[in-house]
Amino acid sequence: MLYEEVMLSKTRIKELEQKVKECSCLSNHKRLLLPSTDPFPHIAFDAMLSGNKDHVGHADVPIIFDEVLTNRGDTYQKDIGSFIAPVIGTFLFSWTIRSDFGSSFESSLFVNGIRKVSLLTDGPAQSILIPVATKIAILDLNINDHVYIKAIGSITRGLLLSNINGHNSFAGSLLFTY
Repeated sequence: MLYEEVMLSKTRIKELEQKVKECSCLSNHKRLLLPSTDPFPHIAFDAMLSGNKDHVGHADVPIIFDEVLTNRGDTYQKDIGSFIAPVIGTFLFSWTIRSDFGSSFESSLFVNGIRKVSLLTDGPAQSILIPVATKIAILDLNINDHVYIKAIGSITRGLLLSNINGHNSFAGSLLFTY
């Protein structure tokens, strides 16, 4: 009986060795790798002020976040401070405003000249804390919509602080297309 089991095991081992040889021969064949077919555009940007800015609220122009950290899809135009939507979809935007001691700074996110949402950064005059505020907005956009941040001059006074201790920033990303 033991002899029969040993012989059966030897036969089984030979069969398995043959299967291993067949499998290793298959791995020597070249495989066709298809290019990525990711249907979703990769769109994301993050920009900040490279230094302090004074009197930002006195002009009716977008804040120019001039230091670009990320610009997937080349959608943020730093020369005009504007994101330009390349597709129809839903986008997430955020911006952070860091103003000087005791100053107030109101900023708004605009789409094609229309004010959508606002943010007030306000610090008490006697405070030693630097006022900082962040706003997030999720918006549906069409192709070529322009999105930017502007200071609101009637309320805004003071200096935007942007340095190694903290930056004013503007960022956005495509959530999904439709």
